[in-house]
Amino acid sequence: MLGPKDNKSISKNKTEGNGNVNIQNSNIKINKGMDEVLELAREGDNIGALRKMGMLQRCFGAMHPLYPDFRYSLNMNEKGVSIKVVGNNEEAIKKYPPHGNIKFIIPDEYKWAKNINELIVYGYENQIPIKLKAEGIKLWLGEYLMEEFKSVSEVNIITKKFPQPIPMKFEFQNTSFKLDYLEMGLVRIENDYLILSNEMQEGAKLILSLSINRSNISDDRLNIKVSEKYIDNVEVNLKMNKFLSNIGQEGVKKLVVLKDDSEFMVFSDSNINYTNIRGIEKEIGLLERLYVLEKYYGVVFTLPEKITEDDCENLLVLEKSMNNKPITGTYSKLTVSLTVNSNFNQIEAINKDIGQNVECVFIGEKVEIFGQSIVFKEKKINYYNAVVDNKEKTLKKFEFADDCDVLNVKFIPLDKINNSFEVYYKFK
Repeated sequence: MLGPKDNKSISKNKTEGNGNVNIQNSNIKINKGMDEVLELAREGDNIGALRKMGMLQRCFGAMHPLYPDFRYSLNMNEKGVSIKVVGNNEEAIKKYPPHGNIKFIIPDEYKWAKNINELIVYGYENQIPIKLKAEGIKLWLGEYLMEEFKSVSEVNIITKKFPQPIPMKFEFQNTSFKLDYLEMGLVRIENDYLILSNEMQEGAKLILSLSINRSNISDDRLNIKVSEKYIDNVEVNLKMNKFLSNIGQEGVKKLVVLKDDSEFMVFSDSNINYTNIRGIEKEIGLLERLYVLEKYYGVVFTLPEKITEDDCENLLVLEKSMNNKPITGTYSKLTVSLTVNSNFNQIEAINKDIGQNVECVFIGEKVEIFGQSIVFKEKKINYYNAVVDNKEKTLKKFEFADDCDVLNVKFIPLDKINNSFEVYYKFK
């Protein structure tokens, strides 16, 4: 029930409807019945308060001029009070179809538009709301004028969202390589180009973009890049370069909808030249080496901007160790720290004139490369055909040394032909 002028005023609020007609920014007045509801609530009679509130709402709903086809619906919360106009039956909308009339004031930033439809298209293509001023708004239910706003208000035209992305895959005719999951959707409209991309796909490592020219279908463009988060990732860069390599090869390329395996786009030609392909193949070779090493050593490399000479040497160490092969070379001299131990006949070994095998073992040797430190169980170096340099002087050192003394002994190769060494890195 509505009361006289001395009743309490409830605040204004905006609401959103779902198939209902809304009255926004409306003043509502409720009589002392609301005081009774509050009094019942204070006394702890919640059921009584709810019954009283329900009665008030039902009475208020029936006050609509088009009742019983339409009724008012109150919505009260901590933000305030709002009113909706709700159809009571299926025939209500047919009997009194809702419609409105708005007189817009076009701001200077939109003066270029010839009509409101151009603004709506602009908002849709840029996925932005269009903010306008309204001199007046009138809302009808059939012939009944339901609401009229004469004061200038701001009106937001909310544009329709782009369609939801569609899961797709990218395939090549002459190879098994493919991009097996891409959530491709319309993300932008730039002049005549519709931009389809998977850039909104959560966790996407590669971003594929397709620019479709609405005026000239032969001017379509394809672009691929590594997502910023994976810019220095070996596996992702390898996949991108393999994609570029296959794009440059002969054969059909196609973007396929996963749901029904239908072809969304098919083409054969590309503009990647031979020089670029050669550079891409070289890049693939290096990335494949790194990818294999990542899997073997259980690491994830961070790709640098430039690979140094030291990086190349460390790569060789990792690959040789993985394949249980030695790093070989030649030596001209070797100095070894020996601990004197009379039980090992060290003097007899030093006194020999024939070449010997000198073995050096290091524990916990590590190689640091591309942000990773790889520790080896053992590094073993074998120097072949080594003899003691300045033998007489070295023997004198051992003669006067005690057990546990540490002496530096210099070795040289027996000759310049037999002066090889081998280095083994043991990881597992």
